[in-house]
Amino acid sequence: ANCIPKIFEASDLAVDPYDISAVILTPTRELATQISDQFIAFGRLVYLQVCTVTGERDMMAQGNELSRQPHIVVATPNRSADYIESDPVTIGRLFKRIQYLVLDEAECNEFEARTLPFQLLIYNLCFES
Repeated sequence: ANCIPKIFEASDLAVDPYDISAVILTPTRELATQISDQFIAFGRLVYLQVCTVTGERDMMAQGNELSRQPHIVVATPNRSADYIESDPVTIGRLFKRIQYLVLDEAECNEFEARTLPFQLLIYNLCFES
């Protein structure tokens, strides 16, 4: 809940509306849906674009949503890993200008192992030559 006000402080969302500015990783589809719903509700007046990336949804449809570069991506670690493993170059390009990375419920024991592919992507983007 504390991440939402911080992300809305980012005036760059309006300056560059065509980049993914924040990625929120959360361990379950249910939490991802709840978080997305809150961003949609709070961001309606400023036309905030939100994409929810979770399992049990069509990967092609989600990939199309990601390619439109929404402001906020709310995802589960496993589905994120699926995208990273299937096309790391495209995902790297899409996530190049992330300003915020939120690990919701990161204290969960399983969370670290599930997010390793995403951590590697972020590391590579941050320390790219």
